[in-house]
Amino acid sequence: MPLYGYYSKIQETNTGKLYVYKSLQQNELVVTEVSSNANYTNKSYPDLAYMGEVTKFIKTIDVQKY
Repeated sequence: MPLYGYYSKIQETNTGKLYVYKSLQQNELVVTEVSSNANYTNKSYPDLAYMGEVTKFIKTIDVQKY
């Protein structure tokens, strides 16, 4: 089942976490959320942007809150 990555600055600020995944093109994508739905929406994060299909989880980044 394909997974799709999304990024929201608001979500990054709220959770303090980023996730790094490999894309289909083997690039690293930084996202705040993944979903099996390519048309996913999250009303809590109106700035949520589609980043592309992801294939493999690489790491979690804890974002320093200032």
